[in-house]
Amino acid sequence: MIDREGLGSPEQQKRHLWIVVMGVPASGKSTLAEVVAERLGFIHVPEFKVEDDDLFTRYYENPQKYSFPMQSLFLFNKWQQTQGSKTAGILGIRKLLEEVPIISQPPIWQDALYARARLGRSPEFSYYKGFYEGLVSANSFPTPDLVVYMRISFENMLARIEKRARENEARAPELIEKRTYWKKLWKFHEVWVRRNLGNMRIAVINGDLFNFSRFKEEEQAKESLLQEFLHQVRYHLVGPLGKESDPPEDLIIPEVILNHRPANIFHDITPGLATKQRLLQRT
Repeated sequence: MIDREGLGSPEQQKRHLWIVVMGVPASGKSTLAEVVAERLGFIHVPEFKVEDDDLFTRYYENPQKYSFPMQSLFLFNKWQQTQGSKTAGILGIRKLLEEVPIISQPPIWQDALYARARLGRSPEFSYYKGFYEGLVSANSFPTPDLVVYMRISFENMLARIEKRARENEARAPELIEKRTYWKKLWKFHEVWVRRNLGNMRIAVINGDLFNFSRFKEEEQAKESLLQEFLHQVRYHLVGPLGKESDPPEDLIIPEVILNHRPANIFHDITPGLATKQRLLQRT
């Protein structure tokens, strides 16, 4: 991955925190990001709402024809979100980080997983790969400080996709998709996380525990999810509970993270972590 040089000016010794949320469709990325933004004061840079575009329906009706333009649209949008664009009126994460902590979704390399799952070994994937590498390998493209992977089981992913599509008419085209595609996409995410655990800071949250139907009230579910987020971020950016804090010297880490101590544990996983991140939060 690219190092984080260039996020601030040479005079700026410290910079704000940038966290990205990654995960398969319907894994809870948006829910987590919205809760963090609402309760911790992060700025949320959301995922591109492709369902608002006519291309979304055509893509699922004829993926062979529309996959390349669809994936290219996602990729360029993510690049604009990060770098900014005066023409499109997008300030960009790089600029926002001068003032506030950011939580965004998903990281730009997740787009390549979608493209690989859809385009496979086709000539279009070679073109896409060249486009992707040209954007992402630029020396000025930053890497986030922490990746939060919302990990859910394959069957739970299918159930959530179906539920979302039936509740939101704009997502209905996803019901056309074949199970084999979803399986491939899920597997690519799992493999990517395991391969990159030693290359960057990756926190794994067991999203299966946060099906809101498991909780009596939605507010309780959100609070439980937020506590898990705080446990994870503190562990990866400040240090394990019970040991001396050791945050990166170049980061401005919000006090709510620096001073976090678990009060009530709603589930049975995070505090302490380690041991290969508790076997990827119980695989």
